[in-house]
Amino acid sequence: MFDNDPEQKTRNLFKEHCATCHTLEGKGSEEAPTLDGFTSREWLTALVRNPRDRRFYGATKHNTMEPLTTEQASDEELAAVVEYLIGLSGAGAAASVDAAMAARGKELWDKKLECSSCHELEAGKDSTGPTLAGRGSPAWVARIIRDSSQKDLYGDTAEMPRFADKLTQEQIEALAQFVASRKTP
Repeated sequence: MFDNDPEQKTRNLFKEHCATCHTLEGKGSEEAPTLDGFTSREWLTALVRNPRDRRFYGATKHNTMEPLTTEQASDEELAAVVEYLIGLSGAGAAASVDAAMAARGKELWDKKLECSSCHELEAGKDSTGPTLAGRGSPAWVARIIRDSSQKDLYGDTAEMPRFADKLTQEQIEALAQFVASRKTP
């Protein structure tokens, strides 16, 4: 009966198909980014400061993003950029965004840090890094689960298996909702 609960079914799917590489709720493997706190400000801040940390991309071949040092961007500047990234996640996240801080983050993104040289902000446009349009939203996570090797996502550097042919659309959507909802570390 417990296994018929929709959330438990999704947890079982995660355990079977995702936990062999990802950590969530302190359980799983460290072969791919941890999903504990995924999409949170703290997670994004730590990721940008050191993307090569084992909990992010340190165990993968995604080694092209350089860490952003405090000399390149102060903690306050990075907080503004992260606020901007949170705003890109979609309508649900927009309500929690400090608009003035996000505007400052966009300015830093475009001018000082030149993040757009690697990351597109428009869905479907490819670059050397994944598009950040809708980043962290259930729809974005579902795209990653379906096929992370899409050119506007991880392209040739994708190591995650393609699940579009292994899971049903319903299972992919449930997993995406489950992962996207895990904002608290």
